[in-house]
Formats: sequence, C-alpha cells, structure tokens
Amino acid sequence: WKTYMDESTKFDFDMVENWRDGLDMLLVFAALFSGVVTTFVVQTYQSLSVDYAQVTASLMLRLIDIQVAISQGYP
Repeated sequence: WKTYMDESTKFDFDMVENWRDGLDMLLVFAALFSGVVTTFVVQTYQSLSVDYAQVTASLMLRLIDIQVAISQGYP
C-alpha cells in the first residue's frame, strides 16, 4: 500500500498543481476581459442613449412623405 500511496500522492499533487495553474490563467483572462468590457461600456454609454432630435426629425420626414403621397392621390 505504501507504493500505491506514494504514487497516488505524486499524481494527485501534479494534477492539483496543473489545475491551479490553469485556474490562475483563467482568472487573469477573466480580469482582463472584464476590464476591456468595462472600458468599452463606459466609452459608449452616451452613444447608447436615444437622440430625441434625430427621432423627431425622422418622424417629421415620414409625415411629410405621407402628406405628399396623399396629395398625389396615393393611398
């Protein structure tokens, strides 16, 4: 049993060490990704809001198109 315990302990230690290294890399990647996404959101936050002047202008143009169509006899 001693030989088995020695071998399994070595194998388990190596496996846990590999998991730890992989987890460290994953956490670094997650932190970098989070930083990039946060920067992107902060920079583009204002452009994500509605521009009411543009919406009003588009609606007015559409109303003019409808009035022109009605005056020309189109349904």
